[in-house]
Amino acid sequence: MSSDVLNFNKPCSACRRRKVRCDKAQPCNNCVRHGVSCVYEASRESVASQELLHERVERLERIVEEMASLTLSSEKPKSTHKGSSSGDSTFSNIDEGFDASLDVRIQNTQQIEGFAMSSPRPAFTDHLLYDAPHLSLRSDSLFPRGNSWPLSASSLTTKIPRGIVQLHLPEDKEDALLKLYFSHVEPFIGIEHEGYVWQLIGSYRHGMSTCSRETEALMFAMQCMAATVLPATLIQETLGYPKAPLKTHLQRATEVALEKADVMRSRNPVLFSALLHHITCKFHSGDCEAASTLLGLSGKIAKRIGLHRDPAYYGYAAWMVEVRRRLWGHLVCLDIQSTIIDGSDALMSNLGDVQPALNVSSSAWTPARIVGREPGPEDRDGYTDSTGALIRRQITRTCYQIMERRKTTSSCEDLMLILDENEQSIRYRFLRHFDGSNPMHHIITQWCKAFIRALHVTILYSHAESHKDSLKCHSFNKLREQLYIDCLSCLEDLELGEAAAIPHHWQWAFRWPMPLYVIAGLLSSMARQPDHPDSERAWHQVDVVFRRYNNEDINMSKMPAWSAVETLCDQAMEIHSGRTHSGRDYTKRVVYEDGKEDCIDDSDMMKKLSGLMQGTNETLDPGLEMPQLDHQMLPIGSLPIGGVYAGSGLDVFDFFNMETDIDFPPLDLQ
Repeated sequence: MSSDVLNFNKPCSACRRRKVRCDKAQPCNNCVRHGVSCVYEASRESVASQELLHERVERLERIVEEMASLTLSSEKPKSTHKGSSSGDSTFSNIDEGFDASLDVRIQNTQQIEGFAMSSPRPAFTDHLLYDAPHLSLRSDSLFPRGNSWPLSASSLTTKIPRGIVQLHLPEDKEDALLKLYFSHVEPFIGIEHEGYVWQLIGSYRHGMSTCSRETEALMFAMQCMAATVLPATLIQETLGYPKAPLKTHLQRATEVALEKADVMRSRNPVLFSALLHHITCKFHSGDCEAASTLLGLSGKIAKRIGLHRDPAYYGYAAWMVEVRRRLWGHLVCLDIQSTIIDGSDALMSNLGDVQPALNVSSSAWTPARIVGREPGPEDRDGYTDSTGALIRRQITRTCYQIMERRKTTSSCEDLMLILDENEQSIRYRFLRHFDGSNPMHHIITQWCKAFIRALHVTILYSHAESHKDSLKCHSFNKLREQLYIDCLSCLEDLELGEAAAIPHHWQWAFRWPMPLYVIAGLLSSMARQPDHPDSERAWHQVDVVFRRYNNEDINMSKMPAWSAVETLCDQAMEIHSGRTHSGRDYTKRVVYEDGKEDCIDDSDMMKKLSGLMQGTNETLDPGLEMPQLDHQMLPIGSLPIGGVYAGSGLDVFDFFNMETDIDFPPLDLQ
């Protein structure tokens, strides 16, 4: 055998022709013995595989070089977030000692426009990564600072620039708005970890973020949420910008950021969190139909990510388990509450087996994506940073359980049993530990008390004779007085809680979910009982309700169910002679001041109201001879919808869904 032996996968051409064994030498023994030339055919597959192998080796070498540079950069002194001390910062010690070299994600530099189905990202880039704690500000050469923001306070609604970087507020304004979010909004949302978010923002501003587009979308979404739900006076005092144009700018910036981050394809929980904030913001701003549509898309995305399966079964780190449970819990909460808008069924609760998030304060968590670092904190009773959101979600689940049970039960005792069980669970686990040392204790307690009666009202509605699933255990005629009192008490509890929340800027939490059944029940009862001794209290609550949902922060002009509320208010005013109430003027005034629509005069209002009766034999009687209460109060057969809904089989009161007035009451129906 020759000294320069090369191994080949196939025999030489001579041995293959003679069909003899070849030792695959160069030349082989058979060819030497017969004195013929030994020729090997080159394998095209082997050449291609060799080239592919070389490409992989070169790519791995580049990754190693990038990892080395990241490791060197992580050895530099860590800077702290502006406005916080290095020793007392809430995020200075989070995941201390995290090795930045573990982060091997390659930045995707492709500019993805809109929701186009472009090339997918590598599988290893779609994870929630915990970045190295670099909290210094962005470079002056890349990001504008100070007053260099291209959109002034007076021109916030100008055309969006091409570069998404130019959509950012000045850093001090962004930080101030994010602090407002964590102080006044996040306690009721319960998704984000404040220290972890500041870590993401710091890495993004330092230019070392592994998920820069996702972080950017989350920043815009949280800022937009704060600018939408918080009072205009607070926004003006803190930022120096008027609320309306700032909110519009941040909404458009959030939409652009979600598109740039390719939210329809991404599996990154950071980006999905931004999407949930965007949907929540739309609900609270009154754009409920768009929010409901986006919610359906988010459900599909969540299932694709796998959020509907409990992450504890799949070996996630403790922090990742908590994040995924929080995201799914908030999505289910929105799904159940959204039935208040379109009457659709809440489907998310039955799709997954995800356990509730833990009742643990943020300071007890060490965000990390690496499995096995530590088991994580244990669940506890009492008040923590997550208590407000957990109570809100449990009440929502209670509402869903009542809704499902009502389909099969024939007695309200079964519904009250579900209500009592969840009430005792909340009181034992949370409320009994409140001592008043934190203002949130009183706010949460008042919120629960108000929605106790709201959920009780939904059970009272179940006894109506015209309801398709009406209960026969009690006569509804005997429950009308109790319905009047419960609706009035619920709205008064909401007013008291809202007043207590105003000093802390938490009053936005009492606006959603909107207790439409309570509002409709009170207006219907007022029309049926004009001589009731509590009529003045009731009219005061009607004024409060219309002011609460139609002001500079929110308006219901885009919400179909609100038209039914206005119709009921008009009917009640006809019965109460001498009563002058703004009614529709609340919505008209807000819409006109916002410049979104022209103000509708009374003639247009009457045309719209007559259009509501289109397609039926009923007419709008000026004397307003009231029908039977059973048919006036409840969903089926009272006011058929006209216009775009004509002939659809829907009813005005189909927009009122008892399942959405989430709460629980210990009241006796006997």
